[in-house]
Amino acid sequence: MKKVFISGRISDMSDLSHFCKAEDYLIIRGDLPVSPIGLISTYKGIPDDTDNKEEWVRQFWLREAIRLLLTCDAIYFCPGRKSSGMKLEKTIADAIGLEIIT
Repeated sequence: MKKVFISGRISDMSDLSHFCKAEDYLIIRGDLPVSPIGLISTYKGIPDDTDNKEEWVRQFWLREAIRLLLTCDAIYFCPGRKSSGMKLEKTIADAIGLEIIT
């Protein structure tokens, strides 16, 4: 069973259904899905002394997602519009030799 990181747009938190669909797909394949959406409970809010709150949130999610990605055997990219975070995850996955699941 492969641990497969799910890469998808997180910036629009109002619709994360693509992560649920990806989890279902990977489970059917016999893989263990690893979703950054599970990290929501680690989010403690934006520090008061942060100047650029939007950038802080983006960096928080990227740091946490990359930590998860490094524990996986493969990566799956949700279909649709790509984000800068997804592009970075692809670069990292390529650099460390992760299998890309389609």
